[in-house]
Amino acid sequence: VEYIDSYTYKNLTDSALKRDCNYSILDKIGGNSEIKVSSYYLKNIGEVKLLGEYYYNGEYMGETKIEARSTNFVSFDFNTDDSQIFSDLDSNHKNFNAIIYLRKEGIVNGYSDGTFKPENFVNRAELLKILVEGQDKSPDGLVYKDCFPDVKDDWYARYVCYAKEEGWVNGYPDGTFKPEQTVNKVEAIKMLLNSQGVALDSQINFEFYKDVNSEDWFWPYVSKAKEMSLLEEAQGGNFEPDAGMRRASICENLMRLLLQIYTENKWG
Repeated sequence: VEYIDSYTYKNLTDSALKRDCNYSILDKIGGNSEIKVSSYYLKNIGEVKLLGEYYYNGEYMGETKIEARSTNFVSFDFNTDDSQIFSDLDSNHKNFNAIIYLRKEGIVNGYSDGTFKPENFVNRAELLKILVEGQDKSPDGLVYKDCFPDVKDDWYARYVCYAKEEGWVNGYPDGTFKPEQTVNKVEAIKMLLNSQGVALDSQINFEFYKDVNSEDWFWPYVSKAKEMSLLEEAQGGNFEPDAGMRRASICENLMRLLLQIYTENKWG
């Protein structure tokens, strides 16, 4: 440890997956060790073991097994055709990798015109379809229906009614669910965490955002999601809890959570 002067992650952004992740260590005698890992996501939390290419002062020294601190660790195959999956989704979009990942996993789909509409807001019914699919569940529409006065046998009934039975959601005081109403960001984060059984941490007492404080009902959900690195919004700024959740953003949040679960299941 005494030989390490500094270490940095290179080529990482807040988007969830990168083709190449570099881990660089500068020692006190001026040498630079660099480990290159292709097609993995490394960020912040969780100890994992992986195989990388080791370079010293630019010279390839061979493969090396390393341990790293990581939020997520997953292999992902990128194809040159990925940017053509949706006509309105450019590969430079900050949530491109998350959307493509969920599309390949069969969790999200586009529209009949070939678009994804990443900046569109998500309504409550659409969100539950995404979250149920994220659990790899396919509820029976003959069983899951008529669970709210405004949720009968519509296409989304099986997702809403399944989510209600699982305790992910409740209706409004008037008994309705309002399936076509835009879901705001804090409602979406609550549903996301509930859908994956994430336990809230009552010990979190740090306020990550200016407009989210401990007196808000949604504070435990937003704080937990931020602690887990699920959120894109920069710490210390505003979260805008009442703003609508966009399709691209919920894809990012969900993918980060799924990859953390993947990591925990794979590595323990």
